[in-house]
Amino acid sequence: MESFAHFEVGDLPGRFNQGRASPGTDGYIAAKKKAGYPSCVLRLQHAGVILPVYLLQFRPRLHGNLVTTRAYDGSDCTCLVDREDPDKLLCQALEHAEVWKERDNVLLLRGIEWDEAELQQWPQIWICAPSPAEIASSLKILSPWLEKQYMKVKRPPYPEFPRRK
Repeated sequence: MESFAHFEVGDLPGRFNQGRASPGTDGYIAAKKKAGYPSCVLRLQHAGVILPVYLLQFRPRLHGNLVTTRAYDGSDCTCLVDREDPDKLLCQALEHAEVWKERDNVLLLRGIEWDEAELQQWPQIWICAPSPAEIASSLKILSPWLEKQYMKVKRPPYPEFPRRK
């Protein structure tokens, strides 16, 4: 796990410098795998709205490698890629990414996310941890804050649907 050894506090995980390898070549793919930071990711927002825990518990936890590259405008772009095929994105990239909070191997990354058609963008927060169990324990700590942020934008009348269990 050499990628862990090169991770500095406050820096984005999985820093990938292409070097001289051309995209798609064996050297490029090997370097991208080596740079990848193994992580489980949960996106905390939907279209820019922070969701409460009772909605987040049903959202998928994505398992892959975080890979951070320098974008054309000089900002950082973090992607979650497949561990075996680092050219396969598992979700939309987090552009203008930054480490917002860090605690006990759990990172909150924030940035801008585009929809799949790249027509609209919104703020996004990723919670990144080594395992889904660590995400669950972090959500317990974040629950009051998440609920408060959600209630700021939720407006009556509230739907009369029962909550899932």
